[in-house]
Parts: sequence; C-alpha cells; structure tokens
Amino acid sequence: MQQLENIINTVVSEFRLITEEVALRQHGNARTLSVVVDKETGTDQVDLDTIAELTHALSAALDAQWDDQNPYELEVSSRGVSRPLTEPRHYRRNIGRLVAITTVDGQKKQYRLISADEQTVMVAEQLPPPKKGMKAKTGPETTLAYDQIAKAKVQVEFSAAE
Repeated sequence: MQQLENIINTVVSEFRLITEEVALRQHGNARTLSVVVDKETGTDQVDLDTIAELTHALSAALDAQWDDQNPYELEVSSRGVSRPLTEPRHYRRNIGRLVAITTVDGQKKQYRLISADEQTVMVAEQLPPPKKGMKAKTGPETTLAYDQIAKAKVQVEFSAAE
C-alpha cells in the first residue's frame, strides 16, 4: 500500500493538489481504487477538467510503476460538500459558508464560518428569520476550539438572486 500511496502522492502533487484519501476496495471479483484530492488553500474547488487530467496521469503512472497486476477501476474525485470538516485547512477553505456544527456537549447549530486558524474557528450563529420570507439573522461571533467540535459539515445554500 505504501508504494501505491507514494505513486499517487507524487502525481497529485504535480497538479498542486493534496491527497485526502486513498482506498482500495474489493467488491466480489472487482476492485476499486478511490483517490480523493483537494486544494491546500483558497476556497476554489477542484474543477472537472483537472480531475479528468489527474485521472489520466494517475492511470498512466500506476500502469507504469505499480507492481500489482490485478485489474481495478480508478475513481478520482474532489472532497465535495458532503464530506465532514476534519482538518483546520478544511475550515479555512470554507470561510464564508454556512456550516452545521455539533459540539462535544451535543449542541447542534448553524454557523457562518468567519475565520479559521490551526487551533480555533470563529463563527457567527445563524438565527432563524423573524418571519417567513425574511432573511436569517446573525448572532454574535464565537470562537470554538477544534476539540470542542464533534462534527461539522458545510450546508448547501439555495437563495434567490437579489
């Protein structure tokens, strides 16, 4: 597995991306090699053209360098919005977005992510709108240490153009 990860990490870094996850799964007689990538910084997502180019480059590198001769299907994807935030850089990459956070004491709230560093995040609680059709209100800014957060996930927002 170390050889596989080394090959993947080398190719992924050539695209100025980082490897989030590598998983080789057996499904009956078939195998799937899943590679999840992300950008180290910024808020831009990995675009589909980059995923396609990376998939082609990874396939070529694996065919040439990986000692395993058993067939497999290669799946390359980006983190996507559905994956939980688990690292400080995940929070930094989602500044400005709405995040559902469950704290270790069980409180579940929606927050707007304001900033993030290596130890903490600054958030503003999203309060429900006073009346239907009105905009949600924002509560005071709060700082949370990562060890206070049990679970965090970006929320997809749908809003009408103004």
